[in-house]
Amino acid sequence: MFERKIVLRRAVTGLVGVSLAAGLGVLGGLATGVTAAPLAAYASSSQGGEITRSEVLARAQDWADHDYTYTQTGYASDVEGDHSYRRDCSGLVSMAWHLTTSYNTGDFMNGAASYTLGSLNDLKPGDAMVRDGHMELFARWKSDSDHSQGAYVYSFNTSGETVRSPNGESNFGNRGFNSWSEMTTYRPIRYDKIVDDAKPTPPEDIPISGDWDGDGDKTIGVYRPTTSTFYLRNVNSGAATIIFKFGHGPSGDIPVVGDWNNDGRDTVGVFRPSESMWYLTNGTTSTDLSFKFGHGPSGDLPVAGDWNNDGKDTVGVFRPSESMWYLTNGTTSTDLSFKFGHGPSGDLPVAGDWNNDGKDTVGVFRPSSSTWYLTNGTTSTDFSFIYGHGPSGDVPVPGDWDGDGDDTPGVRRPSDNTVYLRNTNSGGAVDSQFVYGI
Repeated sequence: MFERKIVLRRAVTGLVGVSLAAGLGVLGGLATGVTAAPLAAYASSSQGGEITRSEVLARAQDWADHDYTYTQTGYASDVEGDHSYRRDCSGLVSMAWHLTTSYNTGDFMNGAASYTLGSLNDLKPGDAMVRDGHMELFARWKSDSDHSQGAYVYSFNTSGETVRSPNGESNFGNRGFNSWSEMTTYRPIRYDKIVDDAKPTPPEDIPISGDWDGDGDKTIGVYRPTTSTFYLRNVNSGAATIIFKFGHGPSGDIPVVGDWNNDGRDTVGVFRPSESMWYLTNGTTSTDLSFKFGHGPSGDLPVAGDWNNDGKDTVGVFRPSESMWYLTNGTTSTDLSFKFGHGPSGDLPVAGDWNNDGKDTVGVFRPSSSTWYLTNGTTSTDFSFIYGHGPSGDVPVPGDWDGDGDDTPGVRRPSDNTVYLRNTNSGGAVDSQFVYGI
C-alpha cells in the first residue's frame, strides 16, 4: 500500500485544504530545489496512443531536468527507456507526445500526428507551435484573460543548450517564454491523440490535523465546506467530539490550523481565496483575527506555521503558477518570499518543523507520485520520499500521532474516507488506519 515511509519531524502547524487544491488541475510553476518525480510513477500513456496534457508537460520537464543538450545528431531516451528521440526541437515534441517516431519540423508542418488549430488563442497546455525549421511545446499562457502577454513554452533551440523550461532558466540563462509577436510567426498544432485531464471531483470533507486540547498529540479533524462545519476529536478513534461552524463554505473557504495566540493549543481558521482574506479563531465560533494577505486571483493556497520561532503561528500562501511562497510573521507584511516546488506537477503545499529546530519551514506533496519534497530552509530539498498512493487521490495530513515530538506521515484517501498513519521513520506496516469523514 505504501512505499518507503519517512518521518516528518514535529507538527504540521497548518495543513492546507489540499483536497480542494487537487481540483485545480495542471498548474504552472518554477522548479527550484526540486527535481521532477520519476514519470514512471504515474505515466499511463503508450507510444502512439492517447496521452493527457499533464503527462505531456511532465515528459517535457523530464528532459529539462536531465539537462540534455541540443544536437541534431544525438539522441536521448524517454523516461520509460524504451525509445530514443533526437535531441532537438521536434525531437522534444515527439518525445513529449510519446510518438512512435522522432519526427522533424517538416513532418509536423505536413501534419504528422497532428492537426492545425483555428487560432493561436486555441492553444492548450501540451499543444505545439511549428514554423519552417523550428517548433516549441506550449505550456501555458502568461495571462489566461490576455493572450497578448505571451506564453510559457518548452523549447530546444541552440547547440549545447539545455531545454528551455517555463519553470526555470536553462544553462544559457534563458526561460521558455514567447512574446505574442514571436508566437504569430508559428502555426498552432495539436497532437491528434491528446486528451484533456479528467477533472477530479473534490471530496466532501477536507482533512486537517491539530493539537486541539494541548496534550502534545496531533489528532485528525475534517472541515465540511458545504456547511462550514469542523469535526474534531482529541483521540484518533470514535466520533467527533468537537463540532462547530466557522467560515462560509460557499465562498470557497479553505481551512488552516495553528496556535494563533501561543497558548499551546491549536485552533482553526479559514482562507477565502476570492478575497485573499483570513479569518482565524482562538476558540471555535468567534473571529479573533481577520486580515488580507495573498493574491487570490493568482490561485494562492494557504499554509500556516511558526516561521520565526516565536511560539506563535502565522500564515503564508503558496502560488502554484510560479511555485512562489509568501510568508508573514504578522498579518499583512511579506517577511519571506522564495521559490520552491514544481507547479506543473500539481504540487500541494505543507508546512512544519521538519528538523525539530523550533522553526517551521515548507514543503510540497506531489499527488501524482505520492512524493514529498521538504526544505529546512527555503530553496534546498532536505527530504524527499514517497508515502501514500497518489492514484487513489490521497491527501497529505501529517502530524505527531503518538506524542513523541516527531511528525510522521499521514494521508487521507477520499475514495473510502480512510486515514493511514505511521508513527516511525522506518518502512513497515501502517500503524493506524480508520475511517473518518464522508
